[in-house]
Amino acid sequence: EKGNMPFFVLGTKLHEEHDEKTWVHINTNAFSKGSKDQAIGYRFAYDKQSFKTGTLDNLMLMNDAIAKVDMNVENVLRKVHKQLEDFDPKWEMRIDTNEGRVGVEMYLKNFKWEDQKFPRSKAINDLVSIIQEKNTTMDNDVKKQMQEFGETKNTLNALIKKGEGNFLTRDMLDIIMENKVPKTEFVESKYLTTLIAIIGKNQLKHWENNYERGVEAKVVPKSSKFLGVTDKDGNMLYRVVLFKAVAQTFITQCKSKLKITCRPFVYDEDVYMREKQMKSELQEKMRGIETQLKRTCEVVFSELYISMIHLKTIRTHIECVLRWGVPPKYFTCIYKPLPGKDREVIKQLIKMFAEVKDTSIYGYKEEIGETEDYFPFVQLSIPLPQLTI
Repeated sequence: EKGNMPFFVLGTKLHEEHDEKTWVHINTNAFSKGSKDQAIGYRFAYDKQSFKTGTLDNLMLMNDAIAKVDMNVENVLRKVHKQLEDFDPKWEMRIDTNEGRVGVEMYLKNFKWEDQKFPRSKAINDLVSIIQEKNTTMDNDVKKQMQEFGETKNTLNALIKKGEGNFLTRDMLDIIMENKVPKTEFVESKYLTTLIAIIGKNQLKHWENNYERGVEAKVVPKSSKFLGVTDKDGNMLYRVVLFKAVAQTFITQCKSKLKITCRPFVYDEDVYMREKQMKSELQEKMRGIETQLKRTCEVVFSELYISMIHLKTIRTHIECVLRWGVPPKYFTCIYKPLPGKDREVIKQLIKMFAEVKDTSIYGYKEEIGETEDYFPFVQLSIPLPQLTI
């Protein structure tokens, strides 16, 4: 459920020069406390000797650059994850593997290096370049589809908004056509035109007493007529006929003197039908774009999550080699602290892997007065999942 701790990749020096003994040592003393669990841990096994490690100088130069690539991949993953949750709040993260689709926790638990995607016959910086290029390509693809989705959604929303609200804000043509007011109610000639007055439920007598003589712009006598349409706020639509030459003056004076809104109106069924057709086509287009974007995001999420975990593995390898030298001799696992147990786990790991005299120099940045956390082991966080699947 949401609120769970994230997973971490942990890299430590070997306990008694032995992989299995290190795993038992960590499980017994850090991931458990007496009979109580403090973290869930999984072995993170891969052939550490198969990387083309290169020189230590080269690894030091690469370390910062790889951290930036890692951050970029995480950012795209978060964006794609948010988009998928916007489509469906109950969406569950899934990774496509050779064995089928699995949840992220199952993927982490059974992680195997994929040489088909990231061949370890290549140099480490080439592997990072593969991941970086994949991230850039997929990010651009998602951006392009999200832009098209956003533009289509905005156009559709503008059309929908025209049909919302009361008579003061809605598109008048929509109201007249939807309520099947006949065209014969509207006079339109070389000299005459029809305006629509929006009469509040308490303004009717005021309108009837003043629309002919309460304003300077004169109307056709007795041309005011209820069109049989009322909105949810009780506003009524009346039509009034007058000379085109004074229409704008009548609109202005109705507003200032009678406190009543009048709107110009042209009865045009073709315009209405075109907009209705456009709305229908946009809705259909929107469904298609949304389906495609969701499919793309699911593929991108899976591919970039796999890339991220391989990148975390490379980073862990580099940092462990920089700490403990070549040939690589270190232990790796993945763990997730139980809620509220993260500091206790770190405290135990420091106790286990720091020299006794150096224990006080390690800890979270606020504990040791530094700008970064400092531990006698390598630890990288894995954003997503905060959900257990």
